[in-house]
Parts: sequence; structure tokens; C-alpha cells
Amino acid sequence: MAFLDFLVNSNVPTQSGINWGHSAGNVCAFDAYLPIRMDVISNNPSLIPHLGTNLIFDITWDDGRVMTMQFEGNNNHGFPKQLASHPDKSTLGHYLRGRMGINTSRLITINDFNNYGTHGVDLTLDPVTGQYLCTF
Repeated sequence: MAFLDFLVNSNVPTQSGINWGHSAGNVCAFDAYLPIRMDVISNNPSLIPHLGTNLIFDITWDDGRVMTMQFEGNNNHGFPKQLASHPDKSTLGHYLRGRMGINTSRLITINDFNNYGTHGVDLTLDPVTGQYLCTF
């Protein structure tokens, strides 16, 4: 199991991760992704596929919701650097904000995560079924 943390240096980024929709890029207000950092890959070598960018699959969340997701981007080592909903990047953003009780596209802050009780997602790969599971 790996913890995909939205925080960077104890802060919530204002234009990436859960707040990706606030960047200046070609995004929608609710767009979000789960960041995959190298320490996660190094500590969990069988969790994230090497050269797995564009791999599309279903994830089951701890509340039973099944969501189609995609590994995206490449880091310098050939691993994906984020996990986003597919084909609509805002599906993940709407879902996470809904779980947190936030129904607007405003910036998510550290206080929001503190009130919810976590600032990231536990990602697990079931070794028998090959199914990804997420706890938020």
C-alpha cells in the first residue's frame, strides 16, 4: 500500500493535485489528479507499472464507487507521475470534493484536509485480482 499525498512541503499546491483545475493550463475547474512521487515508486516497486503511462483501468474506492482511471505523464525514470480519472479529469475532482463535503470548485486548503481527516489517498493493488483499491 502507498500513500499518495496531496501535500508538498506541508502545503496544498494551488495549481496541481486536487487543485489542478486552478492552473493556467487547458483544464476545467474541478479537474484533479493523484500525484505519484518517486518515493512511492521506490518503496512500492510492484504498485506502479514502469512505462505505464496511458494505462486505463478501474479503481474501487473504499465506499464502493468504481472509477475509470489512467496513469499519466512521465517522470525522468519512465514511470507515470499522476493518476487521473478517465476520460473526464473532473470526475475525480467532483468525487473527492463530494467526499469532503465541498460542493464548489474553490481552492482546497490544509484546513479542508484537516477537517476531513486525511490529506491523501491510500492506493493498494490486490495481488490476486490485480484490482486497484483506494481509501480516502
